[in-house]
Amino acid sequence: MATPKQVVKSVGPKLVPFFKTVAIYFVLFIPSDQPSFLAVVIKCLPVLSLIAFVLLHGMSLGEEYAYSRRILLGLVMSVFGDALLVWEDLFVHGLAAFLLAQLLYISAFGFRPFNVYVATVSYCLAALGCYVLVPGTSGVVALGLPVYTTILMTMVWRAVSRVQFFQELWTWTKLCSCVGGVLFAVSDALIGFHAYYCTIPYSQALIMVTYYAAQLGISLSVVDSKASYLDSLRSSTSTPTPALTDSLPCCHHITASSSSSLHSDSNNGFQQHESHCHQRTRNPSPSLLTHRVVNGRQY
Repeated sequence: MATPKQVVKSVGPKLVPFFKTVAIYFVLFIPSDQPSFLAVVIKCLPVLSLIAFVLLHGMSLGEEYAYSRRILLGLVMSVFGDALLVWEDLFVHGLAAFLLAQLLYISAFGFRPFNVYVATVSYCLAALGCYVLVPGTSGVVALGLPVYTTILMTMVWRAVSRVQFFQELWTWTKLCSCVGGVLFAVSDALIGFHAYYCTIPYSQALIMVTYYAAQLGISLSVVDSKASYLDSLRSSTSTPTPALTDSLPCCHHITASSSSSLHSDSNNGFQQHESHCHQRTRNPSPSLLTHRVVNGRQY
């Protein structure tokens, strides 16, 4: 496993554009009630830099990059969502774009391990959020909010479930996706409560800080995705199937029977050699007798 210093050296330079564009966003900080093309550009630049970060860690149509491809597509949909949410009239369209992003993240995280406890907590929080926010909505938002909240908390459930602190060796990239998923829910909750429940001071700054941190955590999870896929592939191919294991005889029996047969064969061979030597001693051959006495000398 790489040390934190090695991780910072390999990953840090690729994240410089992200931190620079985040700094540009907060330096300019165009208020959300002043939509413009410049606001779209500076809002989308940090996520665009994360797209470049994912691409720099490799991309192809191979199965080993399936995780990275889904995260990449989720970031692309997030860019569309960011651009659409600049204008209040396109809020529903932006919500739909982020809905697709959440589905792509869910498909990347997968459904193993299941972790029913995290699922219970996530959906209880989703139900509580809808109970509080839906009365303040109307029209399409009233229908779309529960759907989006359910999908969002499903993404959180799958992101958190990837980290198993007490059952396996978890990696820092899985922890990053876990933190990213939780922060994504926090950012969207701030949007919902500020728009439909009560005014939150410094809402735009809080929303964007948690949002950019969430996308950063999810993007960092691609760093070792290829290596994790190859490791799982090797472990699955090296493990014998139950049918093959059951069909083979027990190794202990094979060893015991083999050693006993070798021991008996060696004993039989030794006994035969010993009897043959005794027989030659008792009954020497004529050639030996002939060569023992020559010219009256004994040899």
